[in-house]
Amino acid sequence: MRVGKVTYLIAVALTLLLCLTACGGRSDDDVHNADSTAHSTVIEPGINPPLDVLDETDSEDTIAQSTDEFVDKGEAATIDDIVAAQAKIKSFYFEQSVNYPDGSVFIQVWYKDKKMKLLSSVNSYALNECYYDYEKGTLVTYYIGSSSAMQSDFDPDSSDAPDNPVMEDYRSYTLRNGTYIDDQYCLCLETPEGDLLWVSTKYGFPLKAEYTDSLGERMTSTYSNIKINMVTDEEVSPPAGLEIYYGENLAD
Repeated sequence: MRVGKVTYLIAVALTLLLCLTACGGRSDDDVHNADSTAHSTVIEPGINPPLDVLDETDSEDTIAQSTDEFVDKGEAATIDDIVAAQAKIKSFYFEQSVNYPDGSVFIQVWYKDKKMKLLSSVNSYALNECYYDYEKGTLVTYYIGSSSAMQSDFDPDSSDAPDNPVMEDYRSYTLRNGTYIDDQYCLCLETPEGDLLWVSTKYGFPLKAEYTDSLGERMTSTYSNIKINMVTDEEVSPPAGLEIYYGENLAD
């Protein structure tokens, strides 16, 4: 179960935020503007992600998609139906925001063909970009503003692995009930760990999660501005010309 496993990254981000505050913070010129040319951005209440964005895509659907291959059975859908829909997902993009006493964490995730890019921002400061390769088992961590990055080993099954909806094993979860979130009917599933996941019956993709974080706090997180099968190869690859060094396993 990977819901809420970004808490390791959140803890690191909050620690870095405190260090930045102690040192006087950073100017707006130091904030990294991520490449989001293929996506619009929904700004959550209280969150101001430091990104250049295009105008929001007009859509009546909660989730944008590249094709109309997904069929929604709505309230008649079963776990097998959302598993079948999940299998059609080749790439995705989503955003999450989590409010902590020490600051607000904003996370963006791009995924395509077993490669993932994760960008984290704390209180509007973009801190780092992480590039995960699920086939090679590598993680490239790029700290915003530097000209180099560190590569380490990556275990997709580790407790610190990032949230990856295409790897959720829905059949191993317990069906609790169903409800509408925005215009999508979702099945509420409970994991063996007691976490809850609300999964769209049309896309097999979660819209909300409730979980216990690494500090023992019960948290609720929403998946917003979701894009299905619209991510490009460039969006999940480290910047061209970036000097990559090899070091200790940062995912431990």
